[in-house]
Amino acid sequence: MLYFILTACIFDDSPVREREYITAYTSLYTSIHLAGLEAKIIIVENNGRPTYLDDLGCDVFYTKNNTLPTTNKGRKELQDIKDCIEAYSIPDDAFIVKLTGRYIIDKKSPFIEAVKAHPDADCIIKFASYVDPFVYSPDTCISGLLGMRCRYMKQIELPQEEECAEWKWAAVTSQIDPKRVVNIARLGVCMNVGSELYCFA
Repeated sequence: MLYFILTACIFDDSPVREREYITAYTSLYTSIHLAGLEAKIIIVENNGRPTYLDDLGCDVFYTKNNTLPTTNKGRKELQDIKDCIEAYSIPDDAFIVKLTGRYIIDKKSPFIEAVKAHPDADCIIKFASYVDPFVYSPDTCISGLLGMRCRYMKQIELPQEEECAEWKWAAVTSQIDPKRVVNIARLGVCMNVGSELYCFA
């Protein structure tokens, strides 16, 4: 089974943020169906109350992880993923694609094409820093869009306050057979920042 988990954090009534999340979901839904993939989409929102996300036609899982006593957003997001896996009893051999909710996927995303082309992969990832996404770096990754077997995703350690969550996502790949890790050069994703798209990977 293929799962797409889209993470969201709606902390106010901003129409800009609403547009960003709806656009992100729509682009994801479109790219999945253009690729002919069968998948379950789950949106995880971490402020714990009903929102406009309920109107999008997919599962929405609410947590209260935005209230965790940490300023590390990556820690909160990873906890959201772990809670979603547990709540949905996602099996260890399922492949999960994690997408940060403000990322817009190209209709012909190389990442989505890689998911389709490598059904036996245990991980599809871009090893690079978001600061310099075009330089290979095995100790970090673009955690805004990546895919991994559930059994490995469950093993990712929560980052400490001053640690980058991206380091933890990259570190778990050392437990995976390198032949089953697809290091992708281009994701085909842009970040929706307000009214502008920043295409970086």
